[in-house]
Amino acid sequence: PAFSANRSSALNISSTNQTVVFNAVTHNQGSHYSNSTGKFTAPVSGLYFFSAGIGVQNGSNSRYLVISLQTSDSNYTDMLLTGRSSAIDTTGTTYDGIYISGVVPLTANQFVLCKAEMENSSACVVSDKSCFFTGYFIG
Repeated sequence: PAFSANRSSALNISSTNQTVVFNAVTHNQGSHYSNSTGKFTAPVSGLYFFSAGIGVQNGSNSRYLVISLQTSDSNYTDMLLTGRSSAIDTTGTTYDGIYISGVVPLTANQFVLCKAEMENSSACVVSDKSCFFTGYFIG
């Protein structure tokens, strides 16, 4: 099992932790990634490698973008990997990106999805060209 997907259009990220659906699939061996829900469902138990990245166009000062991979639809529950990045805007718009990757154990039929939020009661536009979610079975 292996998949790679990205965004086909820009996405607004708010201060509420939300699932990021990577709707443009590059490859999806075994069809275990859903481009309608954003979930990868493990077909077998074992170790999996995941990587996700989000590029942000940030128009506010000192705002933080947080992304995480988790195995629950609930916010901040069963987090596997997380990352946080900031962008500071002095004049005009600032572009930044955050990327996470790692190896995680999953049981068969457990799913993984990517969540994102802007801290400090802010919002941002996520660039479609620099957003990706990929993973594969190690063994």
